[in-house]
Amino acid sequence: MRVIISMLMLLSSFYANASVKIYENDTSILGFEQTGNSTKVTSTLYGGSAPLGENTSADCVVKYSLEAEGVNFKGRLISFYTDIMSYSGESKSTASFEPVGRVMTYISDISLDVCPVGTDFIGDYYLVSDRTSKYTSDFDSLIRFNYANALKVFHSEGVASAIGLLEPYVQQSINNGYYYPDIFNDYGFLLQQAGRNADAVTVLKVVVKNTPKRVVAYLNIADAYWGLGDKVRSSQNYKKYIALMKSSHDEKIPVRAIDRSK
Repeated sequence: MRVIISMLMLLSSFYANASVKIYENDTSILGFEQTGNSTKVTSTLYGGSAPLGENTSADCVVKYSLEAEGVNFKGRLISFYTDIMSYSGESKSTASFEPVGRVMTYISDISLDVCPVGTDFIGDYYLVSDRTSKYTSDFDSLIRFNYANALKVFHSEGVASAIGLLEPYVQQSINNGYYYPDIFNDYGFLLQQAGRNADAVTVLKVVVKNTPKRVVAYLNIADAYWGLGDKVRSSQNYKKYIALMKSSHDEKIPVRAIDRSK
């Protein structure tokens, strides 16, 4: 991850209310995620066994969909796919998330059957300031888990669900000046696939500006410009994409890129 401030400010109005708060204790990280409209709240938990930084076979990553119950939240375990572990289907496992000041308490009477034996997330978690290196490190782990999950969800549940999973992390990246070329590019692609071409262009401009050798970004932004009816800019970017593909001796160029570049 690199920290790039320039051009990220262009994105600052995307989802003003989307955010990722991070809490942690001695063994686990808890990400508390809100989308831009503040109606969808989720939580990602990672760890659950040894002290943080000491990975063991009992470490686990799980995802909850949260529903407000007064000042607290009731969590329902939902499918999640990562390189560490994956599980699918809805689970009867529920939990309570209880925020009080800078403390988030996770309570569950049911063991997580999707996790290895020995995993335990129950307890108090303490808010990590988003201006600290610890937050940056924890955020890096959580965004990569959620990115892997979003790509899987895109193919299984559709583009809207995938965007919703990444939205809080992209906005928090923008707020903190973080830049993830692969994630920003694929998020721009998802926006374009959802017909949100103007938003896609805004994100993908950041990618081609800061990572000019990322070939597929030119195809993605060209498709977004095409969707906006801007054939001049779409043609320019299709031509750039084709030139970069040929320079790398890759002839697998989509027909639409050739046709629309003329």
